[in-house]
Amino acid sequence: IGCSDSKIDFYEPPLNVFIPNAFTPDGDGLNDTFGALTDERLEEVFEIKIYNRWGNRVYYSDTGVPWDGMDDDKAAPTDVYVWVMTIGCEVGDLNKRIVKSGDVTLIR
Repeated sequence: IGCSDSKIDFYEPPLNVFIPNAFTPDGDGLNDTFGALTDERLEEVFEIKIYNRWGNRVYYSDTGVPWDGMDDDKAAPTDVYVWVMTIGCEVGDLNKRIVKSGDVTLIR
């Protein structure tokens, strides 16, 4: 009948975001802070929230500053903490915000 059809598939490669599951804020220069390590397509970490086992927020940053293991000017104890991060990324012409969550072990 003279009709034509075409199909275009868009492939979006996975974003490379590495969020460690442990850190040691002991001042030795290795693994002293907790935050996301990202590839070049990620603009920034917009927000980081850290909660203790009782659900109290012990750290918050809306500028993506990594957590140094402090809780109100005192060292947070060795424990497992829950984190929530909002990450901004740019894929093609799209700007997205990705929310990720998990847990991290702080080792003193």
